[in-house]
Amino acid sequence: SYTASEKLAIIDEAKKIGILAAERHFDIDQSMVSQWISNEKKLANVIPKNRYVNAGRFLTYPVIEEELVTWIKELHLVGIT
Repeated sequence: SYTASEKLAIIDEAKKIGILAAERHFDIDQSMVSQWISNEKKLANVIPKNRYVNAGRFLTYPVIEEELVTWIKELHLVGIT
């Protein structure tokens, strides 16, 4: 199974060299590459380490949770962990 970031990298390569060439290069099925290309916009919005679109829990309070993540990252930057 590939992560979202790996799938996006394979999509980029497939756009450069073609789907069939990417299939041979990465040793994956052509239909998978085609399916990933169809879902490219969804994959771009997925957390890079996730392996599936719509995986994980849905955010209950997305704005607050995003602010919390930003606050925690700021604390890490100043050395508070």
